[in-house]
Amino acid sequence: MIPSLTDPESLTSFGGFSASETGSALDLLANRRRRSVLRLLRDRPNPVSLADLAERVAIEEREADGEISGVQGAVPTADLRRVEISLRHAHVPTLADAGAVAFDTDENVVSLTDEGRTLLDRSTLILGPNNASTTPTTLR
Repeated sequence: MIPSLTDPESLTSFGGFSASETGSALDLLANRRRRSVLRLLRDRPNPVSLADLAERVAIEEREADGEISGVQGAVPTADLRRVEISLRHAHVPTLADAGAVAFDTDENVVSLTDEGRTLLDRSTLILGPNNASTTPTTLR
């Protein structure tokens, strides 16, 4: 689609999504931890505990930063705790408010919704294939 100067919406849409939809998706995908949460939940049919999710996010971050290479238990406890707190109080609620994940605060488990799967699909259009995906990681 060639942008039209008389139609501001055409200047900012990606892949058939409106500017407001694209803006909301960009806001959600702007944070590496939120992208990690969505990717890690993608292939999980059952809800994942927040503790397990935090461990995988922490490992993924350390691998991306070149600090470890897939070694389980190589993340210091204090770092795991910081990741879990940020997921519990910031990132997972943000994703839940957007409808991308279901967060059961009583059971402390998270699962991906259909909206979250759509958001992952959009991430490839918005961020490109190199920034939207990583090597798959496995949750316990």
